[in-house]
Amino acid sequence: MKPRPPPSSSALRVLSCLTPIAPFFVAGILRSSLGLTFVSSLAISGAVTVAGVGFSFWRLIASRKRGHASQFGGSIVALAAVMVGALSMTAYCLLQVKGMGLLVSVGGGDAGNHMGNHYAWADTDPAVYQKFASFYALTRGLEYLVRINSWQSFGAGFATVWICVLISLFASVVSAGEGRKLPLSVLFLLLAITGWQVFLPAISYQQADGFYSHLFGLVPLFAFWALYGISERPIVRGVVLISSIIVHRYTYGLNLGDIALTSSILLFWEAQQQPAARLRTALRIAAVACAAVSAYLYFKLVPLIPVMGSLLIPDIRLILAAEGLLFFA
Repeated sequence: MKPRPPPSSSALRVLSCLTPIAPFFVAGILRSSLGLTFVSSLAISGAVTVAGVGFSFWRLIASRKRGHASQFGGSIVALAAVMVGALSMTAYCLLQVKGMGLLVSVGGGDAGNHMGNHYAWADTDPAVYQKFASFYALTRGLEYLVRINSWQSFGAGFATVWICVLISLFASVVSAGEGRKLPLSVLFLLLAITGWQVFLPAISYQQADGFYSHLFGLVPLFAFWALYGISERPIVRGVVLISSIIVHRYTYGLNLGDIALTSSILLFWEAQQQPAARLRTALRIAAVACAAVSAYLYFKLVPLIPVMGSLLIPDIRLILAAEGLLFFA
C-alpha cells in the first residue's frame, strides 16, 4: 500500500485548480503597470503560467523517477475538485436570471459602469478605475479566448469568485488534515452545498448592485490565505504575503490597507520564529515596510470616512466592535 501524501501535498494539488485564472491576474498587472496592450499582456502571462506549470510537472516527474511516487498520490484530489467545481457551477447556473444570460445583477448602476470600464481598460486606457483591473482582465480575456459576450463573461467572473473561494477553503481543510476523516470529494461537495446555501446568497446581495471588482477581491484574498497556510518554508510564506499585497493592488483597493497591515503582523510573527539572524532581519524589514504601506493606504482612505451607503446606513460603532472581537478571536 502506497503511503498517503502529506496534507500540504494534496492541498497544493487542490489549490492548483486555480492555475487557469492566474494569467488573467498577471495580465492585469502587466497592462496596468507597464501599459502593454491587453493581447500582449495576456500572451506574456499565459506563457509564464505555462512555463511555470511545465517546470512544476518536470519536477514531479523527476521526483517520481527517484522513487517518491507518493508525491503523485494527491492527483485524484485535484481531479475531484475540478469535477465537483463543475457541479458547483451547475448549481450556480440554476440561480441565474434567464433573460440576462449568466449575468445575475438585478439593478444598480455599477454593473453598467464596470462593463464600460472593462472595454476601456482593455482597449484604450490601462489606468481606468485606479488600475483595479483583475476582474476586467478575466472578463475581457474570456471574451477574446472563448468568444463569449460581455453578459456571459461577467456572469463567469462572478461564478469564479464563488468557486475559487470554495477551492481555497477546501485546500485549507485538506492542509489541516481534516480531509482525512471523509473522502475528499465528499468533503468538497459538503463545502459546495454550504457555499450554495450560505456564501452565494451573501455575495449575491453585493453583486445585485454590480459591485463586481469589489467581490473579485475575494479571489486573491482566499487564494493567498490558503497558500500561506499550506506553505512550509518561512521565506515562501513571506513572499506569499508580499505578493498578496501586489495582486490586491491591481484587483481592488478599498481593503488594501487591511491586507498590508495583516501581512505586516504575520511577517513580524514569522520573524520571531526564525533562528537564523539574516532571515529574521529580512522578515522584520519586510514587516516594517508593509506597516508603512498600510499607514499610507489608510491615510488615502480618510476622505471616504463621511461617505455612507445610499441604501443602508451602517452603525460604525457596531462595525468596529465586531472587528475588534474578530481580531481578538
